[in-house]
Amino acid sequence: MYKWKRTLGFLMAVALLASATPVAAAMDTESLFAPSVEASAASRVSDFETGFEYSDYGSYAEITGYEGDDTEIEIPSDFDGTPVTRIAKGAFADASTYGNLTKITIPETIEYIGANAFAGCTKVTEGYIPSKFVGICAACKEIKVSENVQELVKFEVQDAHKTKVTTSDGLASLYTEYTLDGTTLAERALAVPKAVAQADVDGLTAANFTSFVKKYSTITDVWIYNRECKISDGLIPESAVIHGYRVSTARDYATSEKREFKPIDGEASAEEILNSIKLSEVDYQEVANTQKFKLSASAEVGDYSVFRIGILVDRDNQTTVSTAETYLTLDNESNLLNAKKRNATTLSGTVAENGYGLWVRPYIVVDNGSGDESQAVIKYGEPQFIFSEEHVKSKITTGFTATQDTTNDQKVIMLTSSSIENDFYELSETGFVFDRDGVITSEADAKEKLTVDSDFIHNGKGKNTCSVGIVDTGNGVWAVGYTTVVLKDAGGQEIAKVTNYSDPIYWAASTPLDAVSVSADASAVNDVKFKLNVTADAGDYEIVKTGVIYDKSGTVSNVLVEDGENANEKIKQNVINSLVVGSSYDKDTSVAGSSYALSVSDAGNGIWYVGYAVVKIDGKEYTKYSEPEYVYSDVQTEGVAMHMAVTENGKNALGRDSYRFAVVSRTNKETAIESGIIFNRDGVLTEANAKDSLVLPSEGGSTSNTVARKTEGTITSCIATIGDAGKGIWFVSYIITEDASGKRTTTYTEPCFVNSHESAVRANLHVSVGSSLVGGSTHRVDATAVTGEYNVDKIGIIFSRNGEVNADNAASKLVLGDGVGASDKIVTSVTDTNSTGGTIADKGNGIWVVGYVTVKVSDTEYVTEYSDPVLVK
Repeated sequence: MYKWKRTLGFLMAVALLASATPVAAAMDTESLFAPSVEASAASRVSDFETGFEYSDYGSYAEITGYEGDDTEIEIPSDFDGTPVTRIAKGAFADASTYGNLTKITIPETIEYIGANAFAGCTKVTEGYIPSKFVGICAACKEIKVSENVQELVKFEVQDAHKTKVTTSDGLASLYTEYTLDGTTLAERALAVPKAVAQADVDGLTAANFTSFVKKYSTITDVWIYNRECKISDGLIPESAVIHGYRVSTARDYATSEKREFKPIDGEASAEEILNSIKLSEVDYQEVANTQKFKLSASAEVGDYSVFRIGILVDRDNQTTVSTAETYLTLDNESNLLNAKKRNATTLSGTVAENGYGLWVRPYIVVDNGSGDESQAVIKYGEPQFIFSEEHVKSKITTGFTATQDTTNDQKVIMLTSSSIENDFYELSETGFVFDRDGVITSEADAKEKLTVDSDFIHNGKGKNTCSVGIVDTGNGVWAVGYTTVVLKDAGGQEIAKVTNYSDPIYWAASTPLDAVSVSADASAVNDVKFKLNVTADAGDYEIVKTGVIYDKSGTVSNVLVEDGENANEKIKQNVINSLVVGSSYDKDTSVAGSSYALSVSDAGNGIWYVGYAVVKIDGKEYTKYSEPEYVYSDVQTEGVAMHMAVTENGKNALGRDSYRFAVVSRTNKETAIESGIIFNRDGVLTEANAKDSLVLPSEGGSTSNTVARKTEGTITSCIATIGDAGKGIWFVSYIITEDASGKRTTTYTEPCFVNSHESAVRANLHVSVGSSLVGGSTHRVDATAVTGEYNVDKIGIIFSRNGEVNADNAASKLVLGDGVGASDKIVTSVTDTNSTGGTIADKGNGIWVVGYVTVKVSDTEYVTEYSDPVLVK
């Protein structure tokens, strides 16, 4: 009974061998690899040109010996066109004849090597054998395995009986079938190149194969050229150095067996490796209702070997935007999703978050060719922040109510109130989004479309609550409340926003006004005057009066619209809410009856107007409004109307007063392309030159002093907050329009000037310095101030005589505080007087002098003014 064991085998095609006693000499077998050949009549031939003896079988030739004197021989691949496919049994077995050979090269045409073919080649140290054969010699030092070899396996025979091995599947699957005493054992044990169709092994015994295996102990180097060659565990001797490609099974074998490995394709630099790796972002999928994420990452590494791929994870809010790249490294592996599998280039796993979201970062550890992971190259991906939006929303409470206004049956009071449970989230804005034009028709429609990112109007005010009255214009009102929270990192920087919505609410005025209609239009009286016409129809109800409410100052449309795309809707909403009975715009322009007309002149801002009718129903009066309309004079506006509002906006970072500028522009028949504000606060402009200076950069103006908003439509707006630097602010607004032919026109307003309180004080302060020569190089310097209504707190002189101050820097250096250098001296300040002076000696560099005065404006506010610098010599 035979027992075959597939253990640590070593059957390979050998390219380079060193031998004192070839393996074949120790084996009483035919050949380890011997394709079945049907013998035929042959003629024995000696080739005098090459010295080889061979048998010619007609279709092939078999080498039988060598008669030459060379010590290095190369067996021919053919004789006169007849291919050499076999080496006969014992062809080179006579040591007395072949003992002087040192190198033998066998061609790829050889398909059969007989037993003991090279037994007499005791001094061979180098040679080449085709990839389809195995030949390991007792003194072999180096083995080169061809790229055609698919698998390296060692097997042992424990019973001294002959057996037969026949390859199946043309060796494509690298499996063999063993026929033994009529029994077939399916066992992968022998793998040779696909080029060999069939191989027979006869007379293989335990004794002679064991001696074959023992020959491996002298091997010092093994080259494996097939990147995917399969190698049994422990096959190659421990003393042997393994040579293979950086990415190969040979490399993996060397690593697992802890053997020395040298890359055939050389070691790459760290930079070369990093540049060749493509590492994906972390892909993530939230596991429903678990607050967990399935994370995955992948990489393309080319011809490099991978130690591991992983994902660094921080779920405890320790990472910040600024520290993510230094915190999320392998130096901090507290939260690590890691793939240990050698040469893995993909990774996935599930991680739970703790309510702070997750900071994640992919990485891959690549072998630089040394096989030592401590010397590996590490590539990191970009840090990412991911979080469960549903979990955040679960911590937000958004209350939303709609209550009818007690003073107006057609108005609903929308109230949104917000609260959050988690300190990690910061409440940003509370508001609501609504539609009253009949676009939204169902609750499902409202849930899908009423969002802060939609084109529907939304109001966001304050942080905890938002309440605004909305007039039902006849279509009812669909609305949702919302709460926006900000997620911040450990350093307080915003990293994400989440908006939570309430359930939609529908509200409609509980009045029978659907039967009432009110319309309003305008007709031109002259170039600047319009007749506003209102008509009402109440059916069977009594019309108490009909009237019109209008605004021609431009105030009603001066809405601080941050989003230029929604300017029209925002302005329309403000008009509807503003032009109502009882408002400041209501001038009681009405009459009894169902129609009314009023003539109004356009003052240059256009005219917004609304018609209304008061109707008595069941003894109670109700008011119905028309849709708001806008009309303007081509003569007054020249096709464009701009309204600018300027309001004080507190102190800026420099302690100066700042202003909020808001401009709303409307165009006539043209499309608005851009609107904005141009300003100057350097104190260099006057009423005479402001108009020529405050122009767009394309016309020679300053880019840094232009605030622009791109837009498209007929109404646009732009907002900017500008601080007064102490010299007031000159400004204009502008709009760029485009007509139907594509021609663009820029229109500017007239220049305006605003002056903060501090600027006004400075305008009334005046400081001058004078000097006179006292004697030698000593000068008397005096400063005098005119302060008007303000009392002097201090007056003094600052000077420098060390040569460090010049005409270019005197104004910036000779100031109170840090501007004064160590060698500069300040003449002692005097209080409650308008002049001071003293003597100063010139040390050879001249004396730069500045006078200053500080006045008390209020109990807490002081203003300081300086004179121009003066050089005294």
